[in-house]
Amino acid sequence: MKYTLFFLNFIFLLLFVSCEDKPSVPNSIMIFSGNNQTSEEKTLLEEPVKFIIYDQYGKQYNNDKLKITFSINEGFLSKKETYTENGVAEVEWVLGSSLGKQVLTVSADNLNGKPLNESPLIVTAIATEVQKIQPIQDIDGNNYNVKAYGSQLWMTENLITTKLNDNVEISMKTNPTAWSYDGDGTEMPAYCIYNNDNSKGLYYNWYAVNTNKLCPSGWRVPSRNDWKLLEEYLSKSGGNSDSTLIIYRPSKIAKALADISNWNESDNYTFPGNNQYLNNSSGFLAKPNGKRSAWDSEFQDIGGYAYFWTTSLDNSYTPARPSYIYISYKKEYVDYNSYLKTCGINVRCVKDK
Repeated sequence: MKYTLFFLNFIFLLLFVSCEDKPSVPNSIMIFSGNNQTSEEKTLLEEPVKFIIYDQYGKQYNNDKLKITFSINEGFLSKKETYTENGVAEVEWVLGSSLGKQVLTVSADNLNGKPLNESPLIVTAIATEVQKIQPIQDIDGNNYNVKAYGSQLWMTENLITTKLNDNVEISMKTNPTAWSYDGDGTEMPAYCIYNNDNSKGLYYNWYAVNTNKLCPSGWRVPSRNDWKLLEEYLSKSGGNSDSTLIIYRPSKIAKALADISNWNESDNYTFPGNNQYLNNSSGFLAKPNGKRSAWDSEFQDIGGYAYFWTTSLDNSYTPARPSYIYISYKKEYVDYNSYLKTCGINVRCVKDK
């Protein structure tokens, strides 16, 4: 009897060791995080959707990279396929415009080309109606439409205030030789109007920007970093003109920001000047208003470029020059440059949510 028990234990031990010695192979795929999120329609989900591969022992599979494929009926994905890293993969998902439940299908095969257990996975998200944001009013009583982009709120119209937010009047300059200068030659905040029509927004010199009082109270003229956050959000939310969700610089969001008319014509479908009715997917409404030159006070680049002041300085010059961003009718990306403080440029305002 003693020998029989010893023999049975020996056989059991051999079987156990044999099972444990089998190499790990991918067996199943599961949702790790990001399922059942709720977000506004046509917006990026707050969390990426993550997946994990398990082997036949129920442990995380860390060996070969497995191909994961994704499909949706509407919206955008950061990628259509990817490969696991240490058994984990993820995808970022911009919801479509249909309200209610939306579905992401995830598929993965084992090393023999057969579907893993639980594949295809069904991931769901709930799309809600976009919340309407109340317009913001400046100290002159002008109202501006506002739109949310990620963690920021942006005006979608150019500023037209004639006063700082402490009720101090900004000097209006019509004489080219007096542009951006007070009567005694002191550099002063100033604005001008193109052909007495403020539909383009007012053109401000940088001295007005540098007061930190140009935007309504609680709002600010954006820095370059504010613009960078906007670029990143739009790049991840379907704003790139080639429909990728890849974040890189320069990003391809010029067409998404540009208004739908009045641009010079261009021959590339990713440029704002081509098929202009396809512009403005972001609702930002950047208009090609050009700028007022600091050299000869002439208005330049109308129809070709949208310029916007930033609060950032370019220290590669002595003295440092203020930076602006611009959108060109013949470029797919937003670009940066710097110019003299006496240049007249449009202004947008931003605030954090």
